[in-house]
Amino acid sequence: MVRDPSKRWLKNPEPGSAAQRMNAAAELMDLLAEWRRITELEGQSIRRDDWNQVAQQQRRKAQLQDPITRALNQVRAGSPDSQARPEPGESPFQSVAAELMAMESRNRELLRDKRRRKRAELDQMNLAARNLHGVRRAYGAPSASLWQSYS
Repeated sequence: MVRDPSKRWLKNPEPGSAAQRMNAAAELMDLLAEWRRITELEGQSIRRDDWNQVAQQQRRKAQLQDPITRALNQVRAGSPDSQARPEPGESPFQSVAAELMAMESRNRELLRDKRRRKRAELDQMNLAARNLHGVRRAYGAPSASLWQSYS
């Protein structure tokens, strides 16, 4: 198979070229799409109380942090005016970032609600255990020695 040499720039673009910026931007979008997918799975796992899966999704997101940072730095370095901050709404990544932040907030709220409910359940169980302990003390448990004296 003969490769088209005119397409070489797609795989190895010149540093700072438009092709390099496009590749870095495409890579960043792919990484952010993967983060979005993992965050959706994390939310589903939280709703199912599947804490092993929640932990797995969080580990996967931790592994994506460095590649996202590198891709973002490449995009920033390749921009014509990398020192200037874009105006709000200018960056094509801002809407994706806003969506991801909203998803993360929803998952955080889900976790907070689950924790609150579990804490209330635990408090009820502790109260029931204290009540049972009080009943046992009030009525007393038959002594093992009583049973032995009749045998």
